[in-house]
Amino acid sequence: MLVLKFGGTSVGGAERFAGVLKLLSKVQESNQSAVIVLSAMSGVTNTLIEGAQRAVNRDLKGALQQLAVIRDMHEQCVENLFVKSKSSMQLLKDIDVSLQELDILFRGISYLGELTKRSLDAVSGMGELLSSRILATYAGGKGLQVEWVDAREFMITDETFGKANPRWDVLIPKAKARLEPLLAQKKIVITQGFI
Repeated sequence: MLVLKFGGTSVGGAERFAGVLKLLSKVQESNQSAVIVLSAMSGVTNTLIEGAQRAVNRDLKGALQQLAVIRDMHEQCVENLFVKSKSSMQLLKDIDVSLQELDILFRGISYLGELTKRSLDAVSGMGELLSSRILATYAGGKGLQVEWVDAREFMITDETFGKANPRWDVLIPKAKARLEPLLAQKKIVITQGFI
């Protein structure tokens, strides 16, 4: 089994996603099972954290401006990768749902004037969810056998927010139960890293 990790620069824009797709095509041709671990698009995690910092300083307008930057980056990437189709329209809806969740988080942080480590963790991991959705939809649309998996389904940690430790006793059985059936089908699993 292959595990490939792609950092933010590797998925920094549409042409970078196209480069990752070429590598995934080679993986599929090799008939190996693979887990692809994706970071957020380049600069997104910093923008998310900046938004959270603005929100806690009661600069909701500034926080929502950071959200708009993130929305524009992802929408532009989707527009450059896809011909308008049912799958690209659904992808944009999925991205919008995640960004609405981020909007709620920023508003809550701003209203409370408090940014807990737990809230910062929730904000910081959003970029990986977005980039991995884009890659999974893009690769699937190009005929690759891929499955998007939300790492939160199996990545179980303790509650040391900001620096959590894996709970291996729970994580390993959950990861096996979720991933092994997909890998047995030779699907390429696309999931998140920093989250």
